Amino acid sequence: MVQLKNVDPVLGVNEKRLPKVVPTGRRRPTFLEEGDILFVNRGMRFFGALVDKPLEKAVAAPHFFIIKANPALVRPDYLAWFLNGKEAQRYYGQCAAGTALPHITRRTLEALPVPVPSLERQALIAKVYQCALREKILTERVMEQRELLLSEILDAASQEKN
Repeated sequence: MVQLKNVDPVLGVNEKRLPKVVPTGRRRPTFLEEGDILFVNRGMRFFGALVDKPLEKAVAAPHFFIIKANPALVRPDYLAWFLNGKEAQRYYGQCAAGTALPHITRRTLEALPVPVPSLERQALIAKVYQCALREKILTERVMEQRELLLSEILDAASQEKN
């Protein structure tokens, strides 16, 4: 089961350590598919996380809306980019209900106006977005390593005797 702690707008779905559950009830569970977008609809951050690889018999926790893009009209990676972009975030801020735990209703999300350029343009936008996300991850790693190195240098310098 994919839970809130398993998704991130930058990293997507982290399939490691997904808890195993046994579905109960009469209804057959709806398994996530590659290309689905898990939309976090409550909390302080609203975002979509693209399922960019197959997940074996994974279901989503109830905290998500599962968005299935029509591939003839819109690419899932483009739609995930748009859902996380400034225009959509501004829309969520204006439309979110609740004060203690803000949330977006399904109807509000369905009313979000989404520009739909050509599939070729969508592919280009999604590729640039993926490159920017990758750059962000790498930059954060470099900064972490730099801080670690600096800390070690300063620790060593403080241990030196005059």
